[in-house]
Amino acid sequence: MILDITNSELFDSLLEISYENCEYDLHNDFSLKYIDFNKAEALLKFDFHEIDGKKSIHLIFKNVDPIILKLPFQEDTTIDNFHRGRYEYQGQLYDEFEGKRCFYMEFYDSGDCIILCSEAIFKIDSKTKVLNLKQ
Repeated sequence: MILDITNSELFDSLLEISYENCEYDLHNDFSLKYIDFNKAEALLKFDFHEIDGKKSIHLIFKNVDPIILKLPFQEDTTIDNFHRGRYEYQGQLYDEFEGKRCFYMEFYDSGDCIILCSEAIFKIDSKTKVLNLKQ
């Protein structure tokens, strides 16, 4: 299942996802297992796995410009905040800047990031297999 969140409402939390009659709570039911930033492809991927191990959610940002990417992220950490917001550039606030939207993420005790990207999607896998994230 693919859920495009690129145009989600400003400042609405993206921690709880409702999709095809299923509820997903990234904060309470999932932990971050893996991060991959491919600078050459401008692709940033976060892999979350459900605590009971039945589902995984892949959060993919395309055409990424990381504004802040504080490392190190720890494995099995919890995401505390995730929303689309505004970006300040040269004293102006933008909802969109050069075709990109801004997303804010904070993780419990291990890092945070602010990302500009042209596309943000969730890929939800209800099986234990790993999805091929390249399109």
